[in-house]
Amino acid sequence: MKRLKSILGSVVILIACSGASHAKVYSVSRANCFPPGGLDYGNESISWDPYFNKHWLRVRSDHYLRGRLRHSKQTGWEYTWNNNYTAHKDTVSQTLWTVQGLHEGWNSKKRESFVLANTSTNNCNF
Repeated sequence: MKRLKSILGSVVILIACSGASHAKVYSVSRANCFPPGGLDYGNESISWDPYFNKHWLRVRSDHYLRGRLRHSKQTGWEYTWNNNYTAHKDTVSQTLWTVQGLHEGWNSKKRESFVLANTSTNNCNF
C-alpha cells in the first residue's frame, strides 16, 4: 500500500509540474493496470487537484468486462484534493476491461452538482 501511495503521489507531482497544471481539477479513468512486479492498480476513475487544494468531489466508476457491466461504484461527496474508486483484483482478465467514469463537483453557492468530466478507457494510461 505504501508503494501504491508513493507511485500515485509521484504521478500527481509530475502532472502538477507539467505545462497543463493551470487547471484546477483533473479527471482520468484507467483500465487493465497490472504492471509487472505484483502491483495491482486494477481499474479506476479518479479526480484530483495537482496543488492539493480541496474541492467537493464525487466519482462514479463503471467497470465493463467484454462489454458487460460487471460492477459500478459511486463514491460519496468528499471535501478533498482527490476522490476515486479503484477496483483491485479485477483480475478475471488483464486486457478486456473498459472503465467509464463520471466526475462531479459541487457548487455550494448554487447548491447543485456539475459535471467535471466523463472519461472512458480500455488501457492503463500510465
